[in-house]
Amino acid sequence: MENKGQVLTVALSALTTVLVAVLGFYGSRSLEEIRKDSAEIAQTKTIELEREKLRAEQQARLEKNLLEFVPKLVGSDEAARKAATAVLFILYPNDAKSYIDRAAASLGEEEKKSFQPAIKQAEGLAERTGSWTIVIGSDSSLEAAQDEANKAAKQGYTPAVIYKKGKWFVTTVGSYPSQDVANSENVAIRSKIRSSAFSVNVNSWCNSPVDKTGYYECGS
Repeated sequence: MENKGQVLTVALSALTTVLVAVLGFYGSRSLEEIRKDSAEIAQTKTIELEREKLRAEQQARLEKNLLEFVPKLVGSDEAARKAATAVLFILYPNDAKSYIDRAAASLGEEEKKSFQPAIKQAEGLAERTGSWTIVIGSDSSLEAAQDEANKAAKQGYTPAVIYKKGKWFVTTVGSYPSQDVANSENVAIRSKIRSSAFSVNVNSWCNSPVDKTGYYECGS
C-alpha cells in the first residue's frame, strides 16, 4: 500500500512538473502577445491624442481668423474687404471659397453679387492649389525610394508616389484636400514611418511633373 502511495506521489509530481512547464510556455507567449498588443494600443492612443490636440489647435486658429476677417468681408470698406480676402486666400487656399460663401450667405441678393469675383478667384485658387501629400524619405537611388514606398504601402499608406527632384528620389504618401488634413494624418505617419515626415502642396512643390517609369520627374 505504501509503495502504491509512493508511486502515485511520484506520478502526480511528474504530472505537475509537466503542467507547470506547459503553462509556463503558453503563459510566456501570451505575455509577449499582451506586451505587443499593449504597445500597439498605447501607440494608437498616443496618435489619437496628438491628433485631437492638433485639430483643436487648427480649429481655434480657424475660428480666430474667421472672427477677425469675415466681418471685414461683409463690411463697407472696400480696401478692408480686399485685404481680408487676400489673407484667407493665403491661409486657406483650398477652403477659402467655403468661407467666402459663408460670409455672402448673410447678405442680401444685391450685395451677394459683389462677392462673385472673389468666389471665382477662390475657385480658381483651389483648383491651382490642388492636393497635398506627405514626404517620408529622400534617396539617391530609385530602388531605395521604391523600397520606402513599398514599406509604406504595406502599412496602408497609399498612394505611395516617388518624385525626382534634382538628384534625389523623394517618396511621398497620401493625397489630402488641404494642409490641415495632411498635417493631421502626418501625426500617425511620424509615429509609424518617419519622425521627420512633412506635408507639401504637390503643385507648388513639384513643378510640371513628367511621368517616368516608376516615378515623376519635377521640372526645374
